[in-house]
Amino acid sequence: GKVKLQEKNSKWLNDDYVKFICLGEHYIKKNGEGILAYITNHSYLDNPTFRGMRWHILNTFDKIYILDLHGSTQRREVTPDGQPDKNVFDIQQGVAIFVGVKHHPKAGKKSLATIHHADLWGDRDKKYNFLEKKSLKTVNWEKLQPSAPEYFFVPKNYSLQKEYKKGFAVNDLFPVNSVGI
Repeated sequence: GKVKLQEKNSKWLNDDYVKFICLGEHYIKKNGEGILAYITNHSYLDNPTFRGMRWHILNTFDKIYILDLHGSTQRREVTPDGQPDKNVFDIQQGVAIFVGVKHHPKAGKKSLATIHHADLWGDRDKKYNFLEKKSLKTVNWEKLQPSAPEYFFVPKNYSLQKEYKKGFAVNDLFPVNSVGI
């Protein structure tokens, strides 16, 4: 929020679903409160390019619910037990349900939104069954604590982060680089 991110490869930020989330946020900010609910591409949940978008969303809403339906053939996703994971639509890109809740502004400084996340793996019929029977109140949500600078919207294990940071960054070793050859 203080410094422009200057992403090297920001083409994904021009995707239509990003623009629709931005439009929805605009109207919620204008109104002061509201609920935004979309079924979107799920790339923004953990792709580093979207860290600014995630930060912005965290600052706009009070509560965020993300049900990751997975199903990406591009990522070759499989269930945690190794079974095929299917998409709920006939598309290659995995999807997620996003629900952002903004309450009427109250006095005092606002903190970042609380994030509730759940994964839904398996075949299409299993996912349809789940979606038909569950509601926002009955899903077994995991509360996330996203941290700077990535603000991932998926669970991450940071137990080895201190050891990892003892190493050096590749861009320190190779200061001149590009996206591809």
